[in-house]
Amino acid sequence: MKAFLVALLAAALCAEQGHSFMCYTCQGETSNKYCMKISMCAKEDKYCVTIKDVIDTGYKSKYRISKMCSPECPKMEGKTAAKVFCCDKLLCNVNGTSSIETSYLMISMGILANFIYIFRSGL
Repeated sequence: MKAFLVALLAAALCAEQGHSFMCYTCQGETSNKYCMKISMCAKEDKYCVTIKDVIDTGYKSKYRISKMCSPECPKMEGKTAAKVFCCDKLLCNVNGTSSIETSYLMISMGILANFIYIFRSGL
């Protein structure tokens, strides 16, 4: 049983490297909840990109969100209202910003701590 759990942990930690690069994709949506389609990226794509474009409606500004795969991080010259967020991890553009990225190291440490607890408690 313990050998199975160790093998499962090893597989979980290595799983990201075995898959092709994927990003969330959408075009011109008004909410991030509509931008949860997962797409396989092309071989040359290295980044997941999110573009938040502000649409000024007078009283309250709204956003249009687009997500895509890209071989490079685009620059939005001349469009001051648009914000571009790029990241280079599997499905890292889930929330639309690069300031809150999933830390794979922290996830791995949490899984490892759970397995250590299981082994010590004899379950």
